[in-house]
Amino acid sequence: MRRLLSLALLLLPFTATAGLLDPRQGEERFLPVSQAFVISAELRDPQTVRVHWDIAEGYYLYRHQLRFRLADASGLALGEPQLPDGLRKTDEYFGEIEAYYHRLDALLPIVNGAATDGSLMLEVRFQGCAERGLCYPPETVTLPLLAPAAAAQAAPDTGAVALPSEQDRLAQLIGERSLLLVVLAFFGFGLLLALTPCVLPMLPILSGIIAGAGARVSALRGLSLSAAYVLAMALAYTVFGIVAGLTGANLQAAMQHPAVIVGFSVVFVLLALSMFGLFQLQLPVALQSWLSQQSNRQRGGSLAGAGVMGFLSALIVGPCIAPPLAGALLYIGNTGDALLGGSALFALGLGMGTPLLALGVVEGGLLPRAGRWMDLVKHLFGFMLLGVAVWMLGRILPLPVTSTLWGLLALSLAIYLLAGAGGQRWRFVLAAAAIVYGAALLWGTVRGGVDPLRPWQAFRPSPGQPADRAAFLPVKSVEDLELLLAEAARQQRPVLLDFYADWCVACLKMEHEVFGDPAVRAALGNVLLLRADVTANDVQDRALLKALGVYGPPTLLFFAADGQERRDLRLVGETDSAGLLARLHRLDGR
Repeated sequence: MRRLLSLALLLLPFTATAGLLDPRQGEERFLPVSQAFVISAELRDPQTVRVHWDIAEGYYLYRHQLRFRLADASGLALGEPQLPDGLRKTDEYFGEIEAYYHRLDALLPIVNGAATDGSLMLEVRFQGCAERGLCYPPETVTLPLLAPAAAAQAAPDTGAVALPSEQDRLAQLIGERSLLLVVLAFFGFGLLLALTPCVLPMLPILSGIIAGAGARVSALRGLSLSAAYVLAMALAYTVFGIVAGLTGANLQAAMQHPAVIVGFSVVFVLLALSMFGLFQLQLPVALQSWLSQQSNRQRGGSLAGAGVMGFLSALIVGPCIAPPLAGALLYIGNTGDALLGGSALFALGLGMGTPLLALGVVEGGLLPRAGRWMDLVKHLFGFMLLGVAVWMLGRILPLPVTSTLWGLLALSLAIYLLAGAGGQRWRFVLAAAAIVYGAALLWGTVRGGVDPLRPWQAFRPSPGQPADRAAFLPVKSVEDLELLLAEAARQQRPVLLDFYADWCVACLKMEHEVFGDPAVRAALGNVLLLRADVTANDVQDRALLKALGVYGPPTLLFFAADGQERRDLRLVGETDSAGLLARLHRLDGR
């Protein structure tokens, strides 16, 4: 009960002050006009323009405020717009009016010629209101119109309204709900993200920090260290998420540069050496003294050191992109409201770190206080930190090299356990398991490498040239994508575009478990498979991400046979075979 009370007291300030972070608390918040009234336009044929609005729930457009004009149209003019009947109501601003809810399609005839060159620009003026009492000022937008040839290839209008994607709905949730509800919802999303494999490397990092705190680690001290780590991790997602949302930069991808990965791998190796008590490097005296000082500080359980590690590990080993994170970034990017979006990201980080707080309490209460057991625990955590270093290097090293490193690490652990066994049976059992695992990986290396998470694959018959995964065509730029989409539309084939990166753990898992699933491969039979590998995060990668509104991998985009994206099917974050199959069936059924 004392431990639970300590945890509650730690979190109380955040819940008690949540309503004080937003000066607008208690006031109504409304969607920006671009989200309340989503407008698009196209040429239905050389003599007809179609304008479409998706109108958010609780908002409406005025019929009498609609104006349409062709800009720089070389003499072409529009006739009387063909509009459906609206809902008659008494408006507090304009009296008796006709209003449009949910959606609106306007057909505009071109009365004195035909559009032939596809360079027309349509100027649209409209005005709308929210049912809760806000009337927007008149809005004027200029929209490009597709060439008639491109419009002729498009599928006929079925009258269906395009549904928003999951991250779009979450972005709308932030804008429509109170700060308290947003914080609670994103805290829950963070708890779910804590169950994903991307968060697992944080466990040995935090465990190593606690184990390195010395012989006087109580449950309260473990909680303090883990709280510093978690708060810094949440702050990192908040700060870098706000910057990414406002600038469109994928900062997590930037942190996956090989030089950054190697640098942090070295840091984890040094931390592991400090656990072993072998921190003696042949370096200049001044540098060796500084490194020893940092190591001793780490062993002393510094709260600042735990915070720094939490801040940096959030970017290095944090989760791959997921719908809650993408939704918050989308909201910040569209509205510029960094306060509300940042609060959502901070709550998301706290939710992800809650299991780590529990880990700190448990380890702080259970770790031995002194003696040989304490040394054993520290040495085991040293091996775990070496595993984090190998895991990070696996993002940039070839699979055979990664398999070799994991195998050597496992055999080193086995040798350590056997050397100090002293008749302890559990050491022999653990050492035997490490020997089998390490030998399997080394044998798999001889055959070209094996996934460290599936060492048993080393003992399967060699398949020769593997054909057990879906084959993707590479996409590097927006131009590449447009050409491939046009060809798919000509063949009437749907398209799946996969955003992938070597440093994305969820991407690697999906490559094996999802795209290697026979049921998924069968469902993808008529689908053109495209892959945008953004591992390098270069200029073209960033341009493609920005053009499609994608914040990072793994993200799957689905395009119907007419080349138009099905935004309602967009999948952000890790999925399983069942999730992908469900979307493929909806794509096929349209």
